[in-house]
Amino acid sequence: MKRTLLLASFLLLTMSAAAQPNGDPLFTIGDHEVGVYLGLGGRLTSLFGEPAGTLDARGAFTIDRRWSIGLMGAAFEYDKSLHALVDDGSYRINAAYGGFFVERMFFLGEHVLLSISIATGYGEVSYRYDKEYRKDKIWTEETIDRTEFAFFEPSVGLQFNVGGGFWIGMTGSYRNTSPVELLGTSEHVFQKFSGGLTITYALF
Repeated sequence: MKRTLLLASFLLLTMSAAAQPNGDPLFTIGDHEVGVYLGLGGRLTSLFGEPAGTLDARGAFTIDRRWSIGLMGAAFEYDKSLHALVDDGSYRINAAYGGFFVERMFFLGEHVLLSISIATGYGEVSYRYDKEYRKDKIWTEETIDRTEFAFFEPSVGLQFNVGGGFWIGMTGSYRNTSPVELLGTSEHVFQKFSGGLTITYALF
């Protein structure tokens, strides 16, 4: 999932860089102006009662500077080893999710943008042994448990134009998921608030 996020980010950034640099829309369809944007960011959340984070990527087409439709993805960062489920080493949680989103944009002047969006899709989470404990295991034993989940995540953001097509902003969201069926783990482990910062390159 992390590789997919990086690849999507690169492709969208390339597309944006190749587009018109003066802030004009990419093209028009009838009376509708169509633009594009790429957003990267990070949010703070929690796992197992401790601080954690997500690395986020988002890319979309915009319509008339009011609506956005696109793809998003997020990968969790929790840099701690776990021990509760095994007695022959330590392991880590690996989790990411992604899907599509719809967003309503409200321009509060030319340099301030308020947005409300809803994202939905699927994610994957696993417990996997730390590297030093994998060498004596066959590949089917490296993963302790793995499952998938669906998510539904409303969010709100406030962005400020800092020059050209670049915007810096703040975002907050609440992550709803289907029950996460993972060994020794609450089925609501990912149902949390999160908030953080974004940087966006946009051609509206």
